[in-house]
Amino acid sequence: YETTFKQKTVATRDIKVGSGYTVGETEGQLLKIKYTAKLMDSKFTADMKAFNVDGMVFKTGEQRCLPGLEDGIQGMKVGGVRKVRVPPNRGYGDKWYR
Repeated sequence: YETTFKQKTVATRDIKVGSGYTVGETEGQLLKIKYTAKLMDSKFTADMKAFNVDGMVFKTGEQRCLPGLEDGIQGMKVGGVRKVRVPPNRGYGDKWYR
């Protein structure tokens, strides 16, 4: 699970495995996720609570979230908790890193 800024692929680690259906079994699944975003080289953190929302809703395959985030939740079971590390090339790009 170790990663560096040179990482080019998404890294995941299940904290809790869910018991519902599997994300990515079919394209166009309607999902609601809750997340906390952190930049690896800074103290910046964005929690869903900070935006006063209860979750982000989107359909898989519609490119409405970071490509790396959608990659990272594939295969996850509903109700699970997963840590996903998204490299710059699958997230906001190198401009967010010093």
